[in-house]
Amino acid sequence: YDNVAIGDMAGRTFGSVTECIAIGAHAASNFGSGSRVIGIGGESVWLGGTDVIGIGNYTMARGGSQVGGIGIGYQAGRNNAANHNIYLGYQSGYGRNSSPYTTGEYNIAFGYRSLYNVDTSFNNIAIGSSTANTLTTGSNNIIIGSGVDVPSASTSNQIIIGDSNITKFSIPGINVVLKDNNGTPTQGHVLTVDANGEASFEAASGGGGGGSTDKIEEGNTKA
Repeated sequence: YDNVAIGDMAGRTFGSVTECIAIGAHAASNFGSGSRVIGIGGESVWLGGTDVIGIGNYTMARGGSQVGGIGIGYQAGRNNAANHNIYLGYQSGYGRNSSPYTTGEYNIAFGYRSLYNVDTSFNNIAIGSSTANTLTTGSNNIIIGSGVDVPSASTSNQIIIGDSNITKFSIPGINVVLKDNNGTPTQGHVLTVDANGEASFEAASGGGGGGSTDKIEEGNTKA
């Protein structure tokens, strides 16, 4: 049914499978059902799927029922039976479990072992080498930076840019620089700018803070 198979055991059980390309030993092998799969590399897209692209040895392997996924790189998306994921990089999106298979959907991972150990996490974006590789169940996160991790395996609904080595955040076009606070801001701290034009949260100086509830109103001063 319009299939192409090149390599030892490639497309071995295509059967009623249609419009598939399998290149490499055991590529797109052991299909139960599915169609429109491209597997290039040894055991790529092994167990099949639908509308899946796997390029690299063991890429998108053991998915079986996955739909609409892309994996590029050695073992990218391996053990992942979930839908609509994009994994680019060596072992990116490598599923934590081989049985039952990973079920986290709508994830995007770019970089060496980014989102490595993914399990039921969904709607995450991880960019960078070894980024968010302990995030197994958390969802709706954006994590950017080499080696950047998350507070816990279940972290959700956060944007994390950079690790603890980052001391400044700069937006040159609008002349904004946030620098290290030399500690965690606490109640009564205010955003201030130093002589270099760099902003940080610091303890209020003079008579201007400290958690007071005093107010200055138009035409009236309350001390």
